[in-house]
Amino acid sequence: MMSTSSNIDEPSCSNDAVRQRRKESDLIPTTSSSAANPPESFDVETGSYSDVEIKKKKLKSRKDFGTWLSDGDDGERYRNSGSFSILSVFVLLGVGLLTVKYFDAKLPVALQLKDIPENPNSFIEERARANLHKLTSVGVRVSGSNVTDHETVNNFLNILSGIRSNVLSIANSLEYEVQRPTGAFFMGSDEGQTSSYSKIANVVAKLEPRNPTLQTNHSILVNCHFDTKPGSPGATDNMISCVTMLEVIHVLAGENPTSLRNSIVFLFNGAEELGLQGAHGFVKGYNGTLGNPEKAELGHRWSRNLKTFINLEGAGGGGREILFQTGPGNSWTLKAYAKAAPYPYGVAIAEEAFQIGLIPSDTDFRIFRDFRDLAGLDMAFIKNGWVYHTKWDRLSEIPPGSLQHMGSNALAILKHLSKEVDFSKIEDSEGKVVFFDVLGLFMLYYPRWVGILIDCIIALGTVAIIAFNLIQTMGGSLKIVLVLLWFILSAILSWTVGVGAAGVVAVFLNVCGYAKPFYSYPTLAIVIFGFPAAIAQILVQSYALKRSSEASWMAQKLALAVALLIGTFITRAVYVISINLIFSVIAWHFTRYLCKGWPRGVTLSYLITGEFIPFLMSSYLLVTLSDVFVPILGRSGSETNANLFFGLIVSAIVTVLIWNGFVFVFVSFRRRILWTCLLAMFFVGNTLLVFGFIGKVPYQEKTPMRLNIVNVDRTWYAADGVSVSRTEAGYWFWPYDSNTKDFFSTFEKFVPELSAMQDVKVEYNDCDSLYCAQPFMWPMTGSIKTTHWLPLKDGLASSIKDSIQMTYTLSGSPGDTRRRVDFEFVGTTQLAIVLSPDLGYNIVNWTLTDTIPKSGKPWKGRKTYFIYHGRGMEPGTMKFSCELESVGGGAASPLLHVQYTAFYLYGDELMTPEFRDLVNRLPAWSYTMPWTAIMKMYEIV
Repeated sequence: MMSTSSNIDEPSCSNDAVRQRRKESDLIPTTSSSAANPPESFDVETGSYSDVEIKKKKLKSRKDFGTWLSDGDDGERYRNSGSFSILSVFVLLGVGLLTVKYFDAKLPVALQLKDIPENPNSFIEERARANLHKLTSVGVRVSGSNVTDHETVNNFLNILSGIRSNVLSIANSLEYEVQRPTGAFFMGSDEGQTSSYSKIANVVAKLEPRNPTLQTNHSILVNCHFDTKPGSPGATDNMISCVTMLEVIHVLAGENPTSLRNSIVFLFNGAEELGLQGAHGFVKGYNGTLGNPEKAELGHRWSRNLKTFINLEGAGGGGREILFQTGPGNSWTLKAYAKAAPYPYGVAIAEEAFQIGLIPSDTDFRIFRDFRDLAGLDMAFIKNGWVYHTKWDRLSEIPPGSLQHMGSNALAILKHLSKEVDFSKIEDSEGKVVFFDVLGLFMLYYPRWVGILIDCIIALGTVAIIAFNLIQTMGGSLKIVLVLLWFILSAILSWTVGVGAAGVVAVFLNVCGYAKPFYSYPTLAIVIFGFPAAIAQILVQSYALKRSSEASWMAQKLALAVALLIGTFITRAVYVISINLIFSVIAWHFTRYLCKGWPRGVTLSYLITGEFIPFLMSSYLLVTLSDVFVPILGRSGSETNANLFFGLIVSAIVTVLIWNGFVFVFVSFRRRILWTCLLAMFFVGNTLLVFGFIGKVPYQEKTPMRLNIVNVDRTWYAADGVSVSRTEAGYWFWPYDSNTKDFFSTFEKFVPELSAMQDVKVEYNDCDSLYCAQPFMWPMTGSIKTTHWLPLKDGLASSIKDSIQMTYTLSGSPGDTRRRVDFEFVGTTQLAIVLSPDLGYNIVNWTLTDTIPKSGKPWKGRKTYFIYHGRGMEPGTMKFSCELESVGGGAASPLLHVQYTAFYLYGDELMTPEFRDLVNRLPAWSYTMPWTAIMKMYEIV
């Protein structure tokens, strides 16, 4: 029966020609036997595509490549309906998307206190949630504040005391104490940042068997942090992890007999957000003054015997926690996770994205890996990432089951590591591991070298199978190589054009002033960028392969094989291509025989067995990447083109991975229909969706535009360090969101004084002042190159400014080879200091660390050294010394430039009344992280 679908060409040749064409084109990926302009095929003898009449003449001597499915009269029975194929595709896509959505949102049942009799040794979310409510009710917890260093610390001690008094069994021992370490370390970044700290607050607990004969000399570390960014209650980032640890202690401490062998150390660290200092203090900190002149022992005593660690983090609002970093090397850590975790969720591509800097964050995993040489697991919540570091990071945003998910996983992994792993027999291994979960049901993992071997076999096997079948059909001519090459090139061209079409859409949106319209609704990115890419991909294949469905299928799979063969040596993410080829090629090979004589069954069976699982895995990956990257685009800095960045990611996944197996169904459509769809999608669909539904403001109250506004008072001192050369005051607007500058005209409707805003292009090497006199708390030269300055007539009150002081003593004479500077800084609990020696001098020694770290971005050719210092709530000054050595070539200029900034991140000094009024008048769809800074710049001659 002929297809009646209006978008499939009608026959225009004789019945004999129709019957003959059925013999030629009965291949698995066939969509219609009723093309008005029949799909042309490649003719080996002429080396070109030929029309129907030429094919008729050639068929007597040699088959065309589209006839290998059947011989003889069997082709008469293959009447595959185009409408049926199209319906099958969209039903499969719909079922697949619903399946992915279900597994992505699936959370375990949150256990309550009433469930304890049936689950006596299980994680109880209700109990953990009660602790979460108690510990977050104190509000914002910036490191160094009384709320953090005293009130929250005491809350932890009270909960631990309750466990020891009321829960601890006679089989276990529980110890806990407060650590207040001091130390300094180099962050290892291109910005040259050194992080120093003094008397910060950590709470440490240790759980082990009471019976010495059951104890080992090995420990497992579990880490969370309880401090927050200014203005954020920090429920998911990161108190949810801390209460998870408390509940794990509660469960394990009450076991009798105990399941413990290796001891478990629980670190609740109070200084992560501003430089990973709490974790460093635990493994490398010391008791004493900064610089450790007493040469005290480094690290807490319970850090001595650590063998592995689990770092628990949060960068969203609940959901499922993802395993996004492992190792380094040591696949046994991943094996422990895969074996023990009841709800696995993780993928190697997240680890790669994090470690190459695509994700602008860092975790304590770096400290334990780099400064303690430990292998471990890094797990974090990523869902609803818009609330990260905002006032919306509240308990109410965490859905039931999220705590149960992390808690059940952490408890099971710790039981496994403590009882079943003999660390004395563990052998360290190098090399990376490929790992990914399958819809949260189980996790697969294998060494990278095994993955490369598997990928190469699959890629070469795919090419061999398709080439073998072409040879059987077309003969052994050398021209078959040209056919294969053309197939591969045509598919790669279709991917390129598809991604390019998405790029055109992104540029069009940018030109029209529509910034990341998908921001609050990430799924819309598939419509905005993915649909045009998919249609463009089909169009290219239609022209390149003369609307041949079978040729299109082969071309796409051959190109995937090439991508796999090359990509396996570059990234671990190509596992998803391996899955695609395994299922599709095997399904193609068998369904052409098993469903012979049932044309509709061929297409349907192939789509279900060959494309459904690859579609699930590719879509599942796209959902994960959307969860990660879309919210990040709101805090990635001034230099990110959000539409282009995410549009290219979505279109690449759609064209190469998701749509790859469905192109053949649509490639025989009339081209004018395809062009109409593409243009309608571009000019009508996106116009109505973006311009009409979303509008120019893609933000909402809980998916806000992020602003960082600093009320700064700046003072330049003369060479004597006392006389004031110049003062300025104003508001710095730092564009964490790349579209900030485009919205100032909108902000002016709410805050008219913003009309006086000045755009400042910061060229850090050429600015008049060090670091362009920007009050950065950490170096931002890579991500922020355009800032905005709103000058104020009046500066901050003298009572605030005068308490911020730097004094120094310069030793030696101008002609000496070496000069020494002793500094003392009086200020707040958070300070930033930037040093820049004259071109004729190098800093060769200082008391902060054993060696001088790598310098940061240069300023006027000079080296720069950025220091962030965090202090606990105990009063004190920051003191350190540095030595400079003459290297010749210096000009008659200051020996050393110093930029000193003190930050008010909490308390009454956080915002003046005028500052608070400005912030409160900004629109509800924006979120401001405010603070106040006093900056003073000195020249030491």
